[in-house]
Amino acid sequence: IIYVGERGCSRTALEFCKVLLSLNPNEDPLAILLLIDYFAIRAEEYPYFIRFHNEQNQRLNLDGLPNFVFSL
Repeated sequence: IIYVGERGCSRTALEFCKVLLSLNPNEDPLAILLLIDYFAIRAEEYPYFIRFHNEQNQRLNLDGLPNFVFSL
């Protein structure tokens, strides 16, 4: 994902993040939550990022992650 993002394909990297997070959202073994905000902002998918935060905040405790708080 990072390699694809470095090549300038931020939207593709974001889509890969979505797929990997959907495989195991409760445990998130690859720490995709640390990348999804970065690629959402780079891909200019602001409505998706805000909607994701609003829908998943209670379940995943996203307010406890500094990257989400700063990105919002």
